[in-house]
Amino acid sequence: MSNKVVQKAEKLVNGAVGVFADAIAQVEKANELLTEAVEADNKRLEQIEIEYKKLNAEKDKIVEDKNDKYLQMEGNKELIEKLAHFSK
Repeated sequence: MSNKVVQKAEKLVNGAVGVFADAIAQVEKANELLTEAVEADNKRLEQIEIEYKKLNAEKDKIVEDKNDKYLQMEGNKELIEKLAHFSK
């Protein structure tokens, strides 16, 4: 009887150890999935940063072009005033 009790106890312990080993494996798999997700996030962040830089450069060019147009408009206004003065 004592031998059966020991075997039964060993079986319970082995089962418990197996449950913990499975739990560890599942947590490790979860960490692998999270690592892959973080890597994907990093790639997307890099893409967004590149896109942001391109858009910022485009914005700067538009602002510069707009300022040039204002300057040209001011120059045209002065030219109109001069031409109007000479046409009098």
